[in-house]
Amino acid sequence: QALSENELALGQSATAATETQQQAVTFKALRLEEMRSEDRQVSQQLVDLSAERADLEARLVIVCRNLAQLEAKRLNMEEQRAAFEEANGVVVEQLGAGAVEVEQQV
Repeated sequence: QALSENELALGQSATAATETQQQAVTFKALRLEEMRSEDRQVSQQLVDLSAERADLEARLVIVCRNLAQLEAKRLNMEEQRAAFEEANGVVVEQLGAGAVEVEQQV
């Protein structure tokens, strides 16, 4: 009788150990699937961020090109303004010289 109780206890212990091992394996399998899912999500986020970065880089190129065009226009306008001021100075000199001539003739 005692031997069969010991055998029964051993069998129950073995069964409990096997169930615990199966639960551990199941838990690890579930955790592995969860980690794979997280990995897929992170991979997708990286793809999305890479696409967003490419879009931002393209926009930056456009902004830099527009900035260069604006700078070229600004320089052109400065040149035009300098030429206008120079021409205006010549006209003022000519008017002054003409006024002196008129005074001398009068």
